[in-house]
Amino acid sequence: MIGTAGQLTGVVTDSTTTRPIGGAQVSLLRSGRYRSAVTQANGRYWIIQVPDDSYTVTTRHSGYALQAHQEVSVVADSTIRIDFQLVPNTQGH
Repeated sequence: MIGTAGQLTGVVTDSTTTRPIGGAQVSLLRSGRYRSAVTQANGRYWIIQVPDDSYTVTTRHSGYALQAHQEVSVVADSTIRIDFQLVPNTQGH
């Protein structure tokens, strides 16, 4: 049977210390489709059962600047890995 969905995985770390960031929200959005996951303490996340399409993938966490990857293609029966290195906010937010 041919699949119709893939998955997204990766690790979110601090760009300065390279330490994992737990509790970061990773989201993907495209044409009314929205999925999200929260990173574990080790910074790892998984988003499963993602329909074939091209998505914008973002991550955010308090104290860090939002980061986005545009046009990420998810293909059936495949795992796409996207790691994020978040930059600490210097504006005190």
